[in-house]
Amino acid sequence: MTAYSLLEFVHVAAATVWVGGVITLTVVIRRMARVHGGPVSQALAREQPFFGQRLMMPAALTTLASGLAMVALMGGRPPFWVLWGLAGVVGSIGIGTLTRRTGQEIGRLSAAGTEEARLEGLRRRLATLAGANIVLLLSTVWAMVTKPAL
Repeated sequence: MTAYSLLEFVHVAAATVWVGGVITLTVVIRRMARVHGGPVSQALAREQPFFGQRLMMPAALTTLASGLAMVALMGGRPPFWVLWGLAGVVGSIGIGTLTRRTGQEIGRLSAAGTEEARLEGLRRRLATLAGANIVLLLSTVWAMVTKPAL
């Protein structure tokens, strides 16, 4: 096994955990909110930062670090698909930060008994951010598989 193939394994495994985690958490939160309503979705929104910080962020950073190490081993100018991947990682981490803050705000305002209209707006923002993150991550997976060039 070469250093590159080991890095590639780590990269793909971490990306699988990261992308799968984002999609699974999004589906579970949306499903629970629809089926069970307020208290369950509020509890999930409060727990979302834990999963983001303990599972998705480490997987994202591992994906980034192993990808950068593979690029360093490749040498030369990174191809377009690598730049796409880098932009996807950075963009997803940014969206994840906004998602975490929104989830924390939902939890805080829910505990304070804030009006339902305000909470509903935050839930819509959370759903929009999660959807955008999924689209971004899947486009990045697509770019890694197809390796488009300019």
